[in-house]
Amino acid sequence: MTKLEKLLYRKKVVERTMSTAGAGAKIYDEYLTAIDKKISSKSTPKYEKLALKLERFTVENKGRNFVTLYRENRREYDDILVPAFEKLSEKEKEGVEFEETKKKMEEMAELELYGRATPRPENIEHVEIIESIKEHIGILEGLLKTKGDELGFSSDEHDKALLRKELFDIKLNLIGNNKRLSEREKYYYDVFKPRFDKEMVEANKYLDVYLQRARELSTLGIDPKIIFMLGEYEKNKNDKDKLWLFYTSLRTRVDDTMKHMWKHKGQFKGKMSLAKKIL
Repeated sequence: MTKLEKLLYRKKVVERTMSTAGAGAKIYDEYLTAIDKKISSKSTPKYEKLALKLERFTVENKGRNFVTLYRENRREYDDILVPAFEKLSEKEKEGVEFEETKKKMEEMAELELYGRATPRPENIEHVEIIESIKEHIGILEGLLKTKGDELGFSSDEHDKALLRKELFDIKLNLIGNNKRLSEREKYYYDVFKPRFDKEMVEANKYLDVYLQRARELSTLGIDPKIIFMLGEYEKNKNDKDKLWLFYTSLRTRVDDTMKHMWKHKGQFKGKMSLAKKIL
């Protein structure tokens, strides 16, 4: 298989995956809307609302998985495949189509940015997941009481056997969720939050330094993503929840660019002052 054939094969696989993941994310987002409408409806019985709330957790998580899959493949498409095709000769590039995929990306952009299945920055997502598990436990405890009351009033042996089975399943679910909550809280408070707090102190001290260096490095054209990130910062600089994610991402991009300059310093004569280490 030639280099061009390998690129074309990978392009096809990635485009198909993005198409499937995008469709899945849209379907699950629409289903979430339908579930929310039914939960908020006054005509929906209390027990059914509890069951729908449980279903909502599963649906939302599956939707997030599709968005993550889409993003991972789009990253490969934008950062690896498109630049690789741009390096081919005009003859090799004949018949290679990107416009249709770009159109589909635009259609997906709104859901990717604003859909409820969209992954959050890690500092927000950890807290949301912990609160989500707590809510899930509360719903299960409510179901446990409702089913227990039903069992007490039931006289049908088949119904009672089914209720005992459902109670058993709910208790197992509760054990699993309490374990998940304990593990999540332990990771958040013992591992993530200390690192987050340390990096937020660093961000408050060095963000302006990294922004200035990024502006200077962007003129060299080494990493086009730096220009994109600077634009995103201007749009979102007042959103404090996104500061940590932006700072750590920018720091990585700038540090990697400076390392690239040191590896190829012959290409950057007179510019090596921009590769001076910040931290």
